[in-house]
Amino acid sequence: MKLCSSLKQLPIFIFAVFLMIGVFIDDASAQTWERAGPPSQPAYSSGSIRARGSGVEPNDPNISPAEKALMAKRAAKLDALRNLAEEVYGVKITSDSYVRDFVLQSDDTRSRVNTFIQGARVVSEQKMPDGSYQVEVELDTEPLRGILGINK
Repeated sequence: MKLCSSLKQLPIFIFAVFLMIGVFIDDASAQTWERAGPPSQPAYSSGSIRARGSGVEPNDPNISPAEKALMAKRAAKLDALRNLAEEVYGVKITSDSYVRDFVLQSDDTRSRVNTFIQGARVVSEQKMPDGSYQVEVELDTEPLRGILGINK
C-alpha cells in the first residue's frame, strides 16, 4: 500500500523539481551558428560578372545638391561592389539568440564580406525617378579563374 502512494506522488515531485529549476536558474545563453566549408562559387561560364547597387542622397540641408548627388553615387558604387564581392566570394553570416526563462529576449544576425576586389569597372550610372542612384559594376572572370584555381 505504501509503494502505491509513493508512485502516485512521483509525477508531482518531478513537476516540482522542474518548476524549481526554471525559477532559480536564469538561462542567458547565446548560440553562434556558422556555415562550415568553402563558400559556393558562381558560374564563371560567361566572361564577366555584374552586380548592381543603389544609393540615396542624404537628407541634410547643409549639404549642396552637387555634394548630395556625389554622395548618393558613391554609396551606390560601394553597394554594387559589396554585392559583387558577395557574388564572387560569398557571405559569412553569424547569429546570436539570447533566451531567458524559455523566452527569446533578442536575436542578432550579422553578415560580413571580407575581401579585396580589383579590376571592377562601372558599367552604368542612372538617376532613378525617386532621386536615388543605381550603379552597375562588372568584373572580368579570367583573372578570377587563376586566383581561385578554377580551370576553364
